[in-house]
Amino acid sequence: MTRIHGYRWLGCIALMLWTASARADVDINRLRVGFAGHYRVGFWTPVEVTLQGGEKPAQVRLALAVPDGDGIRTEIVSEPVDVPAGAETRATVCVKFGRLRSDLTIGVRDGERTLVEKNFSAGTSLPDVEFHEAFPSTQGLLLALGKPIGIEEAVGRSRNTVERINVVDLPDAAQLPDQWLGYEGVDKLVIGPSPLGLDEGLAEGSARLAALDRWLTEGGHLVLALGSDSEHFFSAGSPLCRFLPGSFEGMTVLTRTTSLEMFGGTYGGAPLHWARGERRGLIAAQLNDVKGQIELSEGDFPLVVRRPYTFGGVTFLAADFSRSPLVDWAGRGLAIKRLLGQRTKGETKDQLESSASPGAHLGLVDLSAQLRGTLDRFRGVRLAPFWAVAGLAAIYIALVGPIDFLLLKTLVRKMEWTWLTFPLVVLAFCGTAGWMAQRMKGDHLLVNQIDLVDVDLASRQVRGTTWFNVFSPATSTYDLSLDIQVASEAERPSREIALSWLGLPGEVLGGMEQAVSAPTAVVRSYELAPDRSALRGVPIPVWSTKTFVGRWHSEAGATIEAQLKSGHDDVVEGKIINRLGVPLKECLLVVGRWAWQVDELKPGQAFRIEPGEQRDLLALLKDFKLIQEGDRSTLVQVATPYDQASFSVRSILQQMMFYEAGNGRSYTGLLNRYQSYVDLSRHLDFGQAILWGETDQPAAAVCRDGQPIAGEDDEHATYYRFVIPLK
Repeated sequence: MTRIHGYRWLGCIALMLWTASARADVDINRLRVGFAGHYRVGFWTPVEVTLQGGEKPAQVRLALAVPDGDGIRTEIVSEPVDVPAGAETRATVCVKFGRLRSDLTIGVRDGERTLVEKNFSAGTSLPDVEFHEAFPSTQGLLLALGKPIGIEEAVGRSRNTVERINVVDLPDAAQLPDQWLGYEGVDKLVIGPSPLGLDEGLAEGSARLAALDRWLTEGGHLVLALGSDSEHFFSAGSPLCRFLPGSFEGMTVLTRTTSLEMFGGTYGGAPLHWARGERRGLIAAQLNDVKGQIELSEGDFPLVVRRPYTFGGVTFLAADFSRSPLVDWAGRGLAIKRLLGQRTKGETKDQLESSASPGAHLGLVDLSAQLRGTLDRFRGVRLAPFWAVAGLAAIYIALVGPIDFLLLKTLVRKMEWTWLTFPLVVLAFCGTAGWMAQRMKGDHLLVNQIDLVDVDLASRQVRGTTWFNVFSPATSTYDLSLDIQVASEAERPSREIALSWLGLPGEVLGGMEQAVSAPTAVVRSYELAPDRSALRGVPIPVWSTKTFVGRWHSEAGATIEAQLKSGHDDVVEGKIINRLGVPLKECLLVVGRWAWQVDELKPGQAFRIEPGEQRDLLALLKDFKLIQEGDRSTLVQVATPYDQASFSVRSILQQMMFYEAGNGRSYTGLLNRYQSYVDLSRHLDFGQAILWGETDQPAAAVCRDGQPIAGEDDEHATYYRFVIPLK
């Protein structure tokens, strides 16, 4: 019997060892978060996991868990990943980190079974792990691929850690995202000379090329500065040719550099110098049939050209800033700074003195935080005033303390009755507090929502953003999704939706940059659908709120007709016809530095745009008013100070939409980094018009369990914005 029991124990041990080896059949070899380990908090971020296959091929799914902006654990499960036997496989999943120093849990699942699970912490130094502390949401992120062209010199290292721009050099094009959401936290991608792996990384039909194209369509910015390598990458049939603002003609040599030296601020002071024996002249790429804005040219030779790319943009640089003589040129830093679209000292569009002086900004650092605050105000939901809370607390303390003592001692004369009176007072006050909270907070599920629908008339592409906040009358979980209601011409429109939580920028209480580490585990977590179109099991406590954002893409159906002709000094004339089927109210047409106001565009109505009816855009954005100065005989224009405590959705969105055009940083005192894609100011420089107005018809419906949950007490605002090509 003893021998039999011994065999049983040996069998159990063998089974456990076999099970352990089977569970570890697929392992995690390497991890790279973001770009060389760098990323921004609150944005979709690519996470690349390298899996090592075992003795047999396997099909697994990756489960990634990270904290959201409130520190609640979120989990997203990838699509199936095929892992060959004995070989490495790379899989990329996009997630959003809600804390600067987040924990990341990666599980490898085979059906319901977890083969391996590993935990990683941001900033921990481990071999084969690139996972640094996140950059704040208010800082910029610029990616550079190829030889250095002076970007670090141009950007510098700002002392202001809130507004700093971080430059990340990519060693290889293979590190570019293969999903467009992976670019969400990137401000610009700069491709310089001799980029490693670009031919393979952005090959025709590749996922990375499609992701780059889609990111530009959604509002990204690409800088093509390939210099002397332009002939290789822009030859006929090259996949990068689609991004060029013209047709590539070939390479040439420029002997005049006057315009370039003026662009770099060195004309007449520190001219270009060639080494002894070196041929004088700059090797530059030549474009023909230029389509876009020529920002810099040497005679009729374009050096810097910008073009719109649906809602994004492309900048082309003809010269090679990685070679002599430009590599040692004193003006290289300023020239690249201007190339990247950064404002230099003295370069401002604000020609009118503003009296706005940002004061105490209530802890806000970004306009998106102010927009988020407007969503947190629900009709019929009131906050208890401080005096009421303080008064009830004082009455409670008096009743359970001196009043109870005096009554029992002087009137009842039975002190032992306090065992009855004390709990009665506690129960009475608890019931009163609950009744008051019920009256003030209500018992209805409420949703506040803002829709912004962008339509590019040239390509008929639609980009939508839906911000919404859910007020929960009870502790519950929610399965949330969006039902896009914008009409499309396609019989089966391809409507892609990315739904997620919306964080609060800054170091304020509840902000993503606050110095509180995210919890490693919470009682309740929730899931993101593999295609990110829905959220499952979102926990919201009683009388609490949670804010979300959905980005979606569709094709235009009913829209507007615009026949606008640009004249001298950006003054246009023509007509606009509303074909939406719903009225557009409080419309604003912006062209260059001018704006035309239209009270309402009714369905089918044609509105005539006439010269002489325009207003200065800056004066409109900043609400300039004439005031008397000094002896009251002099009138001066003074901007109305921006109200950071305002809850006007239209006012906040207007600043976000034209942030650069209206010098939003100096006027509002706030940044526009977290939702910067909303700003289309650059399209005004591209010679395009922008019309926007408000409608009463929602562009998307917030759904719970697949059913719309909007009610009569919910606040909702829908804005349409049209990018119009000018003749």
